[in-house]
Amino acid sequence: MVRGSIQVCLGYGFKASLLLLCAMPQLHASDVISTSPQGNVVATAAEGGLIELRPISSGGGIVTLQHEGVPPRQERRSSAVSWIPRFVFSPDGRVLASVCAWLPVTLWDVKTGEMLRKFANSGVGYELRFSADGSRLIGSGLVNKVGLQRLTLWDVETGKILREINVDTPLMDEAWDRNSIRPRFAKSGPMLVIEVINGRERSLMTLNTASNKQTLVLKIDRLFPADWVISSDGKYLIVREYSRDGEGVKRHRMFEMVSGDEVKSWAPVGAEEK
Repeated sequence: MVRGSIQVCLGYGFKASLLLLCAMPQLHASDVISTSPQGNVVATAAEGGLIELRPISSGGGIVTLQHEGVPPRQERRSSAVSWIPRFVFSPDGRVLASVCAWLPVTLWDVKTGEMLRKFANSGVGYELRFSADGSRLIGSGLVNKVGLQRLTLWDVETGKILREINVDTPLMDEAWDRNSIRPRFAKSGPMLVIEVINGRERSLMTLNTASNKQTLVLKIDRLFPADWVISSDGKYLIVREYSRDGEGVKRHRMFEMVSGDEVKSWAPVGAEEK
């Protein structure tokens, strides 16, 4: 049994390897079609590493973005990965971050189409997310054919890698699709929560991306995983834990993410009355 508010990552496209994409519903998550946060531009991806930016209202021209290093069509047809880019707008709508197959993550100027920067250490099928202030970018996904999954946190301005987390489980292992790294930025502020499932270990880690300091690591049950949510102001992580005896919810715990301190704990009202 798996509880949780996060969808499980699914493998698809089995040829020489499997491409892993983590489809987590979240603000600023990468996609193949999306509008800018301001609603004035629509971006669409096409096979061959191409992205088109079109104004939604009248006026303005089409801006075309093309990933460098895309192989010829015949090679793409025999490839085990998709050559349709995935992308995400920055919160202010000025920058687009995109990734295509195993090519580097690329930043583009939305207005001009200028390539701004390339980031190293991208992975096949990377899912991209910006922090609330746009200063940090996360990529997470499958890195190679044998099952290595990686999360990479970059500084957008410098391109510097701030943090990497790896989970390495061979694809032929019966548990490979249950091992993953799932990041979620707070809707405001610099805090990031990363859920890591690695073998028998499952944990939640909070990271202050402004200082690049880890503030909390919370071990959670592997078989009865917790639900969790970040408060709207980005200050608190609230975790809902389940009992292993089948009785349901065991308790809720609230942590201040900047300090990592537990500030409150409570059981469901029904449990307290029993």
